[in-house]
Amino acid sequence: LLADPLYLELIEAQGAVVVADELCTGSRYASPQLDLQGEPLEALSRGYLESVPCSRMMDRKRRFEAILRMVEECQVDGVIYSVLKFCQTYQYDFPHLESCLKERGIPLLKLEREYTLSGAGQMSSRVQAFLEMLSAL
Repeated sequence: LLADPLYLELIEAQGAVVVADELCTGSRYASPQLDLQGEPLEALSRGYLESVPCSRMMDRKRRFEAILRMVEECQVDGVIYSVLKFCQTYQYDFPHLESCLKERGIPLLKLEREYTLSGAGQMSSRVQAFLEMLSAL
């Protein structure tokens, strides 16, 4: 959940280009895979129900496969894992995703954030340092 789009603006202001998201309410629900041969309402329902679930649905393997596919398809240089403070499911998944990405040599930055934009200066500094590290690779 990214209720405040200023977080994306903060990341992009440092020179990053956000090419994909894995937000609970992000692009995963904007374009479900639909079977266009059947009944339209049933196809739409099935597309949403079978889409890659949010972390709270606990299908970690399928979710991580989708993330890795996004990383490859979008030619991602690095991943910024923005997690809401006290969101236990995303916090729990982080070490597992971190090792998945590390195995593939994908740099990762974890940003723990509040619901509203706070700590913007510190966050900007961390993103800037991450981008500098990426440019040195």
